[in-house]
Amino acid sequence: MEKQLETKVLDFLKDYSKFYNDFLNLEKVKLDDIQKGNYDTLDKHVRGEEAFVLKSRGLEKERIALMEQAGKKDATFSEIILMFSEDVRPQLQETFDKFSEIIFELKEVNAECNDLANLKLQTIQNTLKKMNGNKEVSGIYDQQAKNLGSSPSSFISRKI
Repeated sequence: MEKQLETKVLDFLKDYSKFYNDFLNLEKVKLDDIQKGNYDTLDKHVRGEEAFVLKSRGLEKERIALMEQAGKKDATFSEIILMFSEDVRPQLQETFDKFSEIIFELKEVNAECNDLANLKLQTIQNTLKKMNGNKEVSGIYDQQAKNLGSSPSSFISRKI
């Protein structure tokens, strides 16, 4: 592989690793907020995630273009390491190993966020079911709604 392309691939992988490390940090903050019940910040995190997902699509296109330049369109980074010259290969392998660790941790944190969020949502749904079945609680809210001049169709707002 020509030296210029080796440098481009190595620089790209470093940038790719930094990008996913930043994404991992966002996911860790999100997980911490979910664990602490800071739900008012979740919307901000979701918007941040959306931005990362959009940027990741562009980076993936760039990765594919680099693989095409290397003559291996469908290859992964681990598959092309052997194509690099001996002097660059150790640095590329080290960078790739760090990238792989970041991706593995990102998957773990993301799965934990999803599991915890689903557990919290299930708890909320169960609580709502209990409250809807409680005539004493719904009676209080129905009476307050009548006093305010609105219809007591449901005493619990489901707006999220």
